[in-house]
Amino acid sequence: MNPLAQLVETRSGSALSEVLQEAPRLVESVSDALNESPLISLPSLFGSKAATAPPSAIDSELDEEPYIPLTAEEIKTKAESKAEMWGAIIALCFGFIHRYTAYQKIREGDKQLVRDYEQHVKLTKEIPVYGPDHPYYAARERWNDFEEALEEADEEARLTDAQLTLLRRAIEADLKAKNRRGTLKTGSITETLFEIMIIKAMAPLMQVGMMTVNKMVDKTMR
Repeated sequence: MNPLAQLVETRSGSALSEVLQEAPRLVESVSDALNESPLISLPSLFGSKAATAPPSAIDSELDEEPYIPLTAEEIKTKAESKAEMWGAIIALCFGFIHRYTAYQKIREGDKQLVRDYEQHVKLTKEIPVYGPDHPYYAARERWNDFEEALEEADEEARLTDAQLTLLRRAIEADLKAKNRRGTLKTGSITETLFEIMIIKAMAPLMQVGMMTVNKMVDKTMR
């Protein structure tokens, strides 16, 4: 018998006992109320977590295609292309450097002195008679050094066959290491086009460098 029933039984006949006996019983016990299952559960209200969860990053990675290693021939071709591209970039950079260095050999007015001398010989068929201290002699020496340096600029800037071979082997070794790690991919269309454009643009850019130096010389002459 629970304490409430005992109280009612011991107090029978009293006004309190009559009230308690007539009061409605809401629940049998607290434990019975806790054991009852709810009518609406959270999973049924918000949906199942497993059904609505987005795919994880691991699942996406599993869906990707497996890495396909490049063949030896593909690696060799890729290395040769990259070596030729970097060789063109190096030649282009050093070509500008050599031309600028050649330009530093001349002084203001050197070209005009050389031109005046050559025009006099062409018109009169005679060699001008200059004194030993005439500025033409120093100007002619500097001008000859300048023209010789310009002729050698492209050759000095261009990589030798041995240097190109060394560069290609270094690139090929790096590509093989990446291929073993599974991180080497075939070149994209954009990457391939960029390499071809750099190689093909070397000669025109060299001509631009020559024209730039000629303009600098003309400004010096004025």
